[in-house]
Amino acid sequence: MKITKPKNEKVWKRMLEGDSDSFSLIFKRQYKLLFNYAFSICHNEELAKDSIQELFVYIWEKRNSLAQVKSVHNYLIISLRRIVLKSLKIRVDENENNKNLSIDLPKEAFSAQDML
Repeated sequence: MKITKPKNEKVWKRMLEGDSDSFSLIFKRQYKLLFNYAFSICHNEELAKDSIQELFVYIWEKRNSLAQVKSVHNYLIISLRRIVLKSLKIRVDENENNKNLSIDLPKEAFSAQDML
């Protein structure tokens, strides 16, 4: 007797119904692929891991309003790409804001003694 693994789409459907074991199974099956994909975009291990975590937190919190998907793999890849790119944009914007702040600082700073 051959034991077959349930397809991701069937596991996804059970996850949408609130089955936490199915949620864990999707995470375990997809994690390595998702990590490699995210890392290929951002070249930052922590950002890749954080983005995957953000994706799965979102999925679990919104499972009641998410629809059945034709391809769990494609849904996860597209969603992860959006999260990683959004995070990278935020980092670029923060760096630009920090550069602007440093430009606005006076060139000569006074010591505490000079202020007295």
